[in-house]
Amino acid sequence: MMDLDDTDRAILRALERDASQSAAALGGRIGLSQPATWRRMKRLRDGGVIAGRRVALDA
Repeated sequence: MMDLDDTDRAILRALERDASQSAAALGGRIGLSQPATWRRMKRLRDGGVIAGRRVALDA
């Protein structure tokens, strides 16, 4: 398991609420640039912390 810092945890919480948001939107919410957010999201995906995105429909 990889070590997660507070910023990683903030990214995961934000993605848990809305996994469809862009890296730019997410970065704006947590105070990171789009490239920095994208790099962190990629590291979390590559490390197996983020396994994918899922859509849940309420129909």
